[in-house]
Amino acid sequence: MIAGAIMVVTLIRSKKSSSVRNTELTLASTRDEVELFQGSAVSRAFVQIMMGIRYFAESITPEFIWKAVGRRFQPTTKSTSDARFDQLRASVNIMTSSAIIMAGTLLKLPLSTTFITFTVAMGTSLYHRAWGRDRAVQRTNGFLTVIGGWFLTAVIASLTAGLVATLLYYFTLYSAFVLLALVFALLFIFNRLHNAKVKDLQSRESQLAKLKESPSKALAKNTSILLENIQQVDSIIKQIIEASKTTKLGPLRKAEKRVENLRLSYKTSILEVLDLSHRHFEDREMFAIHAFTNAQTVFRHMVGSLQRMKTAAGDRLELFHTPLSDSEL
Repeated sequence: MIAGAIMVVTLIRSKKSSSVRNTELTLASTRDEVELFQGSAVSRAFVQIMMGIRYFAESITPEFIWKAVGRRFQPTTKSTSDARFDQLRASVNIMTSSAIIMAGTLLKLPLSTTFITFTVAMGTSLYHRAWGRDRAVQRTNGFLTVIGGWFLTAVIASLTAGLVATLLYYFTLYSAFVLLALVFALLFIFNRLHNAKVKDLQSRESQLAKLKESPSKALAKNTSILLENIQQVDSIIKQIIEASKTTKLGPLRKAEKRVENLRLSYKTSILEVLDLSHRHFEDREMFAIHAFTNAQTVFRHMVGSLQRMKTAAGDRLELFHTPLSDSEL
């Protein structure tokens, strides 16, 4: 009973368990969300295969059957709730998951309740048409990442357990202190990474909320961010030139980090703001989107040029070439 109480409190209070819940809810959501995963070659292949199967089935099936099936998916009332999915789907998730877990327990199978709950939620969201064409690739990649991560975790846990047992057997107490220090170091590192990821997600969700509330203000803010990023280009070029003249890695590493931040800023703006613009902007406001898109395209080329300059300067430093003179620069 005490162990159960500790587990319940941990699930409620732990930030990491909250992140796990948010991953499942985001992948199953029918509303506009900040997608946690990007596309991959595997997810694109899956979606392309499924679309090919769909087009083939559509070509050999009478049209009235497709219309009859489509009507079954139409909501009877328009929901005004901001919930990620309705109570009917939540009820199906609970009943289906409970039935499978109960059957597995009676058959004495070592089932993972989290695994079952997640896969059931993904199945119902797929049938509820939560995975539209605009988000199918990202959510397919998210599903594959989570499922693959569980299998990979099992393999890593088995190998790690064998390694720890071997170290304890041969090096006894000394290895225990080393392993304990390693555990604390890993906890510190992963906690920092997790906090940074949560902070980034909250920032992106804030941008999405502003876009829904006031699309024009959201566009103005992103335009302001774009101008700030463009203003950084000149100082980054100066850092790369300084590294080429002094053959010092410090300025080049700083420039490399700043270029990566600019690239991520461009990627976030394009994927999240422009992807949702057609749902929240009026037709008369779309001309502003085109101007913003053109500016972002120019900025992308600038970032690409910075990356090439940084790579060329880095190659010269790694090969210990003679520093460039003012005339060469």
